[in-house]
Amino acid sequence: MVTSLFHSQTRILSCVCSVASDHSVALLSLKEKRCLVFASRHMFPVVSIKWRPVEDYMIISCTDSTAYVWQMETGVCSD
Repeated sequence: MVTSLFHSQTRILSCVCSVASDHSVALLSLKEKRCLVFASRHMFPVVSIKWRPVEDYMIISCTDSTAYVWQMETGVCSD
C-alpha cells in the first residue's frame, strides 16, 4: 500500500495541467509522455483545479459555481 501511494504521488509530481478552449482539462505526464487524466464534461469555463494524488482525486471548479470531482486512476467523474 505504501509503495502504491508513493508511486501515485511521484507520478503526479511530474505532470502539468492543461485547460482547453472547450473547458476540458488534461493532466499530462512529462515523464511518461502521455495523458493521465482527461476531464471533459464541463459546460462552463474552468476557474480552479486542485488534485490530490494520495486520495486519487482532482476537483475542478467552473464559473457557474459547479464543482466536479474526478477520480484520477479511473477517470470517472462523481457529480
